[in-house]
Amino acid sequence: MNRINSAIQDLMKKSPTINAIKWGWGIFVIIVILRTNFYEEKEFVPYSAKVVSHYINWYAQGGVYCQNIELDNGECLLANGFTAIVEGKKTRLIDYIAEGDSVICESIDVTYVIRDDTVSYKFTYSPKDFK
Repeated sequence: MNRINSAIQDLMKKSPTINAIKWGWGIFVIIVILRTNFYEEKEFVPYSAKVVSHYINWYAQGGVYCQNIELDNGECLLANGFTAIVEGKKTRLIDYIAEGDSVICESIDVTYVIRDDTVSYKFTYSPKDFK
């Protein structure tokens, strides 16, 4: 029995696979501890603001052009994937938005655009519409 125990202990000391597994578990435990103690989940706070500018960043990042909307409260809204039915047609947010429009972000995936305090459209995010 002692031979078996000593053989297993020798194997655990000499085996690179066992050492890699030990190191992997150690790193995993450290990451879990750091995430639970130092990582804060950001909560989305609804806001409303006016559009200052809108543009498409023509430099593709990961094959996708960034469609940005800058607001007067310092926030920047990524317009990719937001669509609404405007006058019977599916319209992307970047194609509809204009400077001076009011934007109300109700949640991460729902944005209302109000133009001249009369017309409002509900733009929703869908990964299928992301371009």
